[in-house]
Amino acid sequence: MKLTLPLPSGRGNAREHWRVTLNKKKAYYLEAAVAIRNQTIGIKHMATGPREVKVKMYVWSIQDHDNAVSRLKWPLDALVKAGLLIDDNPKWCTLHMPTQEIDRKNRRIEFELCDVAR
Repeated sequence: MKLTLPLPSGRGNAREHWRVTLNKKKAYYLEAAVAIRNQTIGIKHMATGPREVKVKMYVWSIQDHDNAVSRLKWPLDALVKAGLLIDDNPKWCTLHMPTQEIDRKNRRIEFELCDVAR
């Protein structure tokens, strides 16, 4: 299953009040939930086991690996909330290092979710 979600803002070096961060997180979860719902209408998508997750990020500029991975926190949590992943821990989610491509007009994050045989 392939999904496209909005790219969250870079949070790796954020130094803002916790309430500002909380409001941004809530807004992102709502936006991601709408995107997931629109892309999974009529599709059986609930996770029943571990999944392999491949990620491609379309960004303004290429980031260090640690900053790219930190941007995955909110999108992965949104996938768990939607039931597309059981959990984002290593038992249920094999996450590959995200690849990055520059697209300044349409920044986004694309996920490919594949079931893993037990």
